[in-house]
Amino acid sequence: MNKFILTIVFVVLFVTLGWLLVIPKFRDYNTNKVTGLETQKEIADSEQHFTKLSNMGRELQNYPNEVSLIDSALPSEFSQPPLYNFLEMSASQSGMALKEVSLIEDSVSGEKLTVGMKDNSVNVSVTGPYGSFKNFLKVIESSARIINIDNISLKQEQQTAEQKKKNENPLFTFSLDLKIYSY
Repeated sequence: MNKFILTIVFVVLFVTLGWLLVIPKFRDYNTNKVTGLETQKEIADSEQHFTKLSNMGRELQNYPNEVSLIDSALPSEFSQPPLYNFLEMSASQSGMALKEVSLIEDSVSGEKLTVGMKDNSVNVSVTGPYGSFKNFLKVIESSARIINIDNISLKQEQQTAEQKKKNENPLFTFSLDLKIYSY
């Protein structure tokens, strides 16, 4: 009888120790298994995402003209010389004289907008008749670059007596505050 009770005590003791030692490890194993499955799913989703991006990149290589238009509309960084060249050509094309182009100092670093877009503010002064100014605005509006006009001010130039006799259109100096967007 003593051996029977001792056997039962040892069996209960082994089952209890087994339960206390094995069950936590079994739970850890199941948790790690679930975590591993989730990680594998995330890796598979990431691989699928990067495969799609790679396919899109290859597909975009078939459209170099369209991509270059997008690059010119939203350049990767703000660059003053191409902007000055564009403004000079636009002014002369529309019959205006470009007097001054200056970067507004508060925006030198570019204000960050959504999704990495930046805007830079530029002040432009042009001189010419009102009709030519309308043409200048149309040229800016139809350009591929994303340009917003924040403010326009004008000042009429003094006409000489000779200009008044010839009945020439009066000249104005227009000052524009522009926002130029880039990435």
